[in-house]
Amino acid sequence: MSSQTMRKVAMGVALMGLTLSCQPMEGISEVDPGPKKSVGRRVADPLPPPPENVSVEAPIETLNAPASLAVMTNEQSVRDQLGPLAAVVNGGQVQFVDCTSGSSCLARVDARTLPGLRDLLQSIGDRMESGIGFVARERFDAYRGHFYQADVTINGAARVAVPADANELIVNFGDPPDPGL
Repeated sequence: MSSQTMRKVAMGVALMGLTLSCQPMEGISEVDPGPKKSVGRRVADPLPPPPENVSVEAPIETLNAPASLAVMTNEQSVRDQLGPLAAVVNGGQVQFVDCTSGSSCLARVDARTLPGLRDLLQSIGDRMESGIGFVARERFDAYRGHFYQADVTINGAARVAVPADANELIVNFGDPPDPGL
């Protein structure tokens, strides 16, 4: 017998075995279902009533709770002031404004160049009468490329003067900036 004929015979036998396994053979009058399983469902205890001495203080604003109208108005006001200032700088933009911490606001601004970021921070400092604090950093992003970013605290306790030299913006955790190469 050739191998092709043997394959056909084996496939026929396998197909017949599958067909017979799906139908009960003659002589089997009943099928034993095995032990019965009982699925016991118990009703869970009801939830206890809430405590009667619940605090009625105003909720603290968190990331989970929506911001109040006053906070949203303050954020929009800061964004309206920062937007035109960032638009003047090459690649400048305002990433976000967050005023949920109370009297101060945090804003993140970007610029394509370090002198552009320095000019943006200087104009923000001139615009905000209460002064600003900031932390600047150099960023490399796979999508946006190379840019500079600063987290700006507006109306905060710490006020930082914007340096005249743009290279002094980038300071690594209190260490002086690297000398120019």
